[in-house]
This record gives sequence, structure tokens and C-alpha cells, in this order.
Amino acid sequence: MESKMLSSIFIIIGTLVELYLLWNPSFFSNEYVKFAAGSIVVLDVLALLEILLTI
Repeated sequence: MESKMLSSIFIIIGTLVELYLLWNPSFFSNEYVKFAAGSIVVLDVLALLEILLTI
């Protein structure tokens, strides 16, 4: 149960960060930020898959 809660919180936070990055495209001027945003998307998808596979 705690794992699902942490995964859900991570998905919510990741989604909020992704929405901010989509809202502010000038934020992508730095290569490290692009890498971090891509990593957040990948981790967000993995957390979602984990929740879907445990249902």
C-alpha cells in the first residue's frame, strides 16, 4: 500500500513538473534541464506502469 502511495505521489509531482516545462518552453535552453525533464518523463511512465501491473 505504501509503495502505491509513493508511486502516486511521484506521478503527481512528475506531472506537475512536466506541465510547468510545457508551459515555459524557454526553460529548455539548458541541456541538463532537457536531460532532467526526459528523466522525469521516463520515471513517471515507469511508476505508472508499476501501478498498472499491480492492479
